[in-house]
Amino acid sequence: MPSGREGWLGRFRELANVCEEVDESLIKYHEKVRDAIFERRLIKVTYGDKELWFFRGKNHDYIIVPCIFCSCPDFQFNVLLRGTKQSCYHLLAQRLAVKRGAYMTLHIDSLEELNVIINEILHKNFSPHLRKLLFLRKL
Repeated sequence: MPSGREGWLGRFRELANVCEEVDESLIKYHEKVRDAIFERRLIKVTYGDKELWFFRGKNHDYIIVPCIFCSCPDFQFNVLLRGTKQSCYHLLAQRLAVKRGAYMTLHIDSLEELNVIINEILHKNFSPHLRKLLFLRKL
């Protein structure tokens, strides 16, 4: 477990390095990354000139700050606290989705809507509102 400021900074530096090394070969070896890309589970939500990323899982949704943070338990426990992994697959999939252009984009006009999505994910690990907006977008 990282301790002190330098421990945490080192952990984030490692994550940035992993993020830079993501390439197409990853998709051959990591089934979850491949599925996430092909199923377009990565969502870029824009509000004005701001953007925030989300991962739409089968049962849970996660907030992603590219190359820095994912709200999934794997990232929090195994990447940040234990240091047993360099990244979660959600961050790797996000990086590769950007390189391939294989993500969904959702524009919202209300900061309140963005807050609803974030709060649902933080408190329920799932955002019905995000899924509703994505569904309506497809109609």
